[in-house]
Amino acid sequence: MISSRRICVSMLVGMLVGSICWLGQPLPLWAEPVDKLLPAETQMVMHLDLRQLQKSQLFKKHLQKPLREALKDNEELKQLQEATGLDVLKDIHTVTIALTKFKIDPANPKDVNPNDVELLAVIRGDFARDPLVKAMKKNEELESRRYQGYDIFITKEDDDGQRAYICVAEDGVILASNQRSRLQKSLDTLQQSQPAKVNKPLRTAIEGIPAGQTLWLAVGEVPLLKELAKQNDDAADVVEKLVGFSFTIGVSDKVSVAVRAHGKDEDAAREFRAGFEKLRGFLAFFAANDQQVGPIVQDILNTVKTTAKDTTATLELELTEEIIQKIIKTVQAMLGGAVNQDD
Repeated sequence: MISSRRICVSMLVGMLVGSICWLGQPLPLWAEPVDKLLPAETQMVMHLDLRQLQKSQLFKKHLQKPLREALKDNEELKQLQEATGLDVLKDIHTVTIALTKFKIDPANPKDVNPNDVELLAVIRGDFARDPLVKAMKKNEELESRRYQGYDIFITKEDDDGQRAYICVAEDGVILASNQRSRLQKSLDTLQQSQPAKVNKPLRTAIEGIPAGQTLWLAVGEVPLLKELAKQNDDAADVVEKLVGFSFTIGVSDKVSVAVRAHGKDEDAAREFRAGFEKLRGFLAFFAANDQQVGPIVQDILNTVKTTAKDTTATLELELTEEIIQKIIKTVQAMLGGAVNQDD
């Protein structure tokens, strides 16, 4: 059985990593826009706003210098920057990754056929197309193929026999995929005046996210979830009532974490909120049985708020600077104790 301390420590470390890595700016109240380049088949989206990270005081204080030093030691990036003038930290603004296909056998989930997984990355920033294309053509590690006036660059096969397909589609936009056909479809979309829209459940999840988040994940209809849920009646009931959900991290003077579950009706939203409350009670039970990390976990749980408004249930929590400092000290103490115990 997993000990309560291990669960609590895992929770603390996860929150601490999220706090340090994704520190951003005050959050506006308007909705997150839906990227027009997201394929209609998109099931899940993860979005990272590097500009938010660049503005973070924690990034400037703790991460900017070592990260730049690490980038300087990367010969490929150094050559790319010399040839194009592209500064990865400065000129790349956002990275959006869309999952458009994912199939597994529920009876054998570890055996995944790479051809049954399809991803598209949309990288936006402040860079010109032509210098990047010229630099990539000089890279001997990349093959180049023409498609509808575009240059598609293909990486060498990795250990699993997979390749990446990359295209600087226009000024400020790079598209990449693990499947050539997916990239070509997305390039075709650029030529359309009215690109296909993502499905309504995913759009609902994305538009329910406040703008200005540094990191967010949105999930719409995922056929695989329904397939897996068939093995458990309770899970099947939840998935049947779920339209979509999202997970967000943002910071002003504190770290804010939120989970939003969008139901088919108001009754579903109330049930989701009840589930959030059960989760809080479960974590409080484990926290009460650990004198070392329990008080910190309880401090965090005291900030948890759950609501059900219309068809959306929301769970929110906050990590103040004081709580973050407590997490750091507690984790350091526990790691030090583990070292002493091993000795």
